[in-house]
Amino acid sequence: AHDLRNPLSGIRNANYVLKKNYSCYLDSKGNLMLTTIDDCVDYSDKIVKDLLDYSTQLKLSKALTPLQTIITKSLQTIVIPQNITVITETKEQLAIYVDPEKLQRVFSNLIKNAVEAISNQGTLTIKTKKVGENVVIEFSDNGVGMSEETLKKLWQAFFTTKAKGMGVGLAICKKIIEA
Repeated sequence: AHDLRNPLSGIRNANYVLKKNYSCYLDSKGNLMLTTIDDCVDYSDKIVKDLLDYSTQLKLSKALTPLQTIITKSLQTIVIPQNITVITETKEQLAIYVDPEKLQRVFSNLIKNAVEAISNQGTLTIKTKKVGENVVIEFSDNGVGMSEETLKKLWQAFFTTKAKGMGVGLAICKKIIEA
C-alpha cells in the first residue's frame, strides 16, 4: 500500500502542474480529463487508505466526548439529499470515552449507507439512550433493506453489494467498534 502511494503522489503532482500551466490552453474536454485524473487518484488513495486501515492494528486516542458532537460532525461529512429527512432523538446529553475521529468514521459510514439505501422519500433516524452503564446508539432508515444472504455476509471484508467499492467499509467499522 505504501509503495502505491508514491506513484499516486507523482500523478497528483504532475496533474497539478498540468492544470496550473496548461489548463488555459485546453478545451473543456481536456480540462475535464484533468479533473478525472484527480478524481481517480483520490479514489485510488482512498482504496489504499482503507486497505491500510483494515490490515493494521488500530491505535485509539480515547477522550471523553459528547456523543451529539460526533453525530453532528458525522452528518456534516455526508451530503444528505433533499428527499431524506434526518431525525436525531437524543434523550439526554451523553458523553462517552471513545476515539472521536474513529467513531465519527463509523457513524459517517453508517449514515452514507443509509442514505444510499433510501431510493425515494425517506427518513434516517439516529437515536441515543443510556441503558444502565451503557450507551446505545441506533441508526435506522426506511430504505430497501437487505436480504438474508446479505445480512449473513454484512461484516465480512471485501463483501459488497455496490458496483463501486471494495467492501471494507463496514469491516473497518466493526474493527473500530470492537477496539
